[in-house]
Parts: sequence; C-alpha cells; structure tokens
Amino acid sequence: MTSTLIIAFSMITAVVILILSLKHIQKKGQAKRLIYEQGFISEVVWKNKLELTEKEMINGNFFGIDRVNFMLLYINFQSEKPQVELFSLWEVASARSATSDYDIWEQRRGKPVLTGKELDKMFLTISFSNKPKKLLLPVYQLENGMQDLSVLKQRIAYWEKLINKCIAEIPKKHKHSVQRNSTSLHSI
Repeated sequence: MTSTLIIAFSMITAVVILILSLKHIQKKGQAKRLIYEQGFISEVVWKNKLELTEKEMINGNFFGIDRVNFMLLYINFQSEKPQVELFSLWEVASARSATSDYDIWEQRRGKPVLTGKELDKMFLTISFSNKPKKLLLPVYQLENGMQDLSVLKQRIAYWEKLINKCIAEIPKKHKHSVQRNSTSLHSI
C-alpha cells in the first residue's frame, strides 16, 4: 500500500514538474517574440523617421499614428514575415471598421436551414482619396482562435475614430494643394 502511494505521489510530482517546465518554456518563447516585435517596430520607426504619438498592439497587429507628419503605421505580426503598411494620412479619405461572417447551415428534413452566423474576420478598412481601391488591415481571423471579441471591437472602433479625427485635423488648404500636386504629378 505504501509503495502504491509512493508511486502515485512520484507520478503526480513528475506531472507537476513537467507542466511547470512547459509553462516556463512558453513564457521564454513569448518573451523572445515580444523582444523581436519591439525591435522590429523600433527599426521601422527609426528608418522612416516617425514620431508615434499613439501606438497599440492589438491581437498581434501593431497600429501607430504619427500626428506630426500625419502618417499611419500598421504591422501584421501574425504571418511568418511581418507585413508593414505605412501611408500618409494626407491620402486617406476615411477609416471604417468591418467584419466578415460566415453562415452555419444544418440539414433539417432534407433541406438546408440557416442556424446562425459566426464571425470570420475583423478588419479596419482604409479608403484613399485618390484611389478607388480600399486597403483591408486584418485584426482578427477565425484561425487565431478564441478571443474576447467585444474588446477587439472596442479597440478597432477606437482606432477608426482616432484615424478619422487625425484626417479631420489635417489643414484643409494644405491638403487640397497636396492633392492637386499629387494628381498633376500622376497625370504627367
């Protein structure tokens, strides 16, 4: 009986030690990833001479605004190689938050019936004043796993308002002259 208790105790101890060591390894990996992301962001900011007044990491995506130079920085760290989007707010017409859903169907009495919808993607849509094409900046994809979607929606709504506010702060007279100059350059 005592030998059974000793064996059970040693197995429980081994499992606890294994779990603790796996947690430690995971924390080390997260710390390395965080250091890499911060270094990458610093390098992009330094190379482009940005002065970020607002910045935030949302679900592996970095958003930053330079209110001095009216620039928007977006870095997607969810892919293997970070994707950097940097563009001037002078060229942006608006920002809108958007979602993409997919339908859930079931077969009832041999007929397909729509039983619900599930959120597939959340993104920030950037519309440009001189281009018909819109840019989609993904923030959440279903492949990312379960998230607190209400918090993500709040953060996306915050950045939508912030970007639109920065666009509204751009001096109108100067903005029109920049647009005229840019259109005349493209037409040459």
